[in-house]
Amino acid sequence: ANALELLMSAIAISRDSLLTEVAQETAEFIVEQLQLPNGGFAASLYEPTNSTRLAWDRRTVRRALTEDEMLVVETLYGLDKRANWHGRWLLRRTGAWRNVVSQFYFSKEEADALLASGREKLRDLAKSREVAYEADNRLITSSNALIVSALLNAGRVLDRPAWTKAALSGLARLQLERTGKGLDEPNALPEKGETLTDCTLLLRAALDALAVRWDEADLEFARHLVQWIKTHYWLDDRFVLNRNDLSGWLLTMPQSSDLTRVSAIDAVRRGLQLYATLFQDKEVFDMLLRLFAQAEGVVRAIQLRHYEEAAVTLNFRHGETVVVLTGPEQESKSWQQSLTASYHPTQHVFYVPFADMRNGPSYLPRMMSIEDRNRVTAYVLHERLEFEPKHELADVSELLTDLQAGPVGV
Repeated sequence: ANALELLMSAIAISRDSLLTEVAQETAEFIVEQLQLPNGGFAASLYEPTNSTRLAWDRRTVRRALTEDEMLVVETLYGLDKRANWHGRWLLRRTGAWRNVVSQFYFSKEEADALLASGREKLRDLAKSREVAYEADNRLITSSNALIVSALLNAGRVLDRPAWTKAALSGLARLQLERTGKGLDEPNALPEKGETLTDCTLLLRAALDALAVRWDEADLEFARHLVQWIKTHYWLDDRFVLNRNDLSGWLLTMPQSSDLTRVSAIDAVRRGLQLYATLFQDKEVFDMLLRLFAQAEGVVRAIQLRHYEEAAVTLNFRHGETVVVLTGPEQESKSWQQSLTASYHPTQHVFYVPFADMRNGPSYLPRMMSIEDRNRVTAYVLHERLEFEPKHELADVSELLTDLQAGPVGV
């Protein structure tokens, strides 16, 4: 899920063909290999025998490929360098594809064809090595929430409705799991092992689903999660990571940078900050301000000149920007597509149909004139700021550009 999210961010900035291909393969693997019949996603696939099927030696690779294919593969994947796994190679890219191509004597088109044919031969060879994979069928909340968000984004950007459908199915399963455990009951308590990050990543998944299509069930689920967080993870003046973290230290302590996981602070930012902006929830904004003051105080207290989560804190201070569209569905969807075409990780666009406005954010009108029903209206919010409604796409784009150039703090 983290790899797919990272790949989609890179693709939004630069439409690199190899990145796009790997993102597609990653999403397909998630949907085809990890999704369970009940809609959720398995924690992992693993090899009980600890086989080395995907570790290669140069002799095997050379026998499988032509001379030109070998030149391309060994240069891109580091087979011409020191082995990286017990005397063998796990094939990992060692440089940008365009930089690798520039070293060859043939054209980019020829290099693309050689890479494709070489990879296909190695895939076929790997498949011929029989390994009995087993699925870890545990439904881990944080992992599933990350998968839902990543697949929804990939499905939108790469126009793959099947991925969107798989993501929404996964979210529905997570909702059903909470209901089945009685966690939607008024006096329910968090189950053993649950953390604030589980809840906030799940909240973000529900909000990402609302951006795809506004659904009353997902809306109520998001509101339930926020109330759950306020009840169980906010103690007087601070957030806590779990029931044992009475001081909030486990949530705010500095952690090393690791692309394979989401930090606790970033998980909170992803869910609660977007919710607070979308629904203009003053109480949640105040909670977030306390959290960041606490996190920055911890950094100062242990006298760190720099730590890896600094960028996350800056993201928090920059804030989220939300655009809520109302009006004719087809035209509104066209605006939404235009406004989400480029890479802006803190910018989110929602479309709320007329029939759902009564239960939507409080700033949406409950009564609308015929004129407003027949035109698109954009409500732009940045943190606690609400801007005048816009009726021209160019005006919305200009405002968003201004907000990106000069961030407005909480």
